[in-house]
Amino acid sequence: INAEYGETLSNCERIDDDGIRYLCGSGLSQLRELELDNCKLISDVSLDHVYQCRSLQKVDLYDCLRITRRGIVTLAQRKPALEIHVYFPPDTPPALQNEPVHQRVCKCCEIL
Repeated sequence: INAEYGETLSNCERIDDDGIRYLCGSGLSQLRELELDNCKLISDVSLDHVYQCRSLQKVDLYDCLRITRRGIVTLAQRKPALEIHVYFPPDTPPALQNEPVHQRVCKCCEIL
């Protein structure tokens, strides 16, 4: 790990909250950037560990599906100088009340 430049763990399918705990608690006080894009096993628990990286200036969390908005807000409040890059997909809009009801059987199946 090159703590001077940062650590890239993006798309790592096996990194989880325990791995982030180990990484951030292993004396890497000089770690400045951490890329965790598309790490599907990390959750808000990892954000508590990220907070422990005192020199961390930037963290990327794009497409981390178990990271919540609440977790990001909490991290930003606890570490306001940290540059946090994150993406949350838009919420699915609710169905419209007057939307036409689809037939249970399509026209192709009616012929059969």
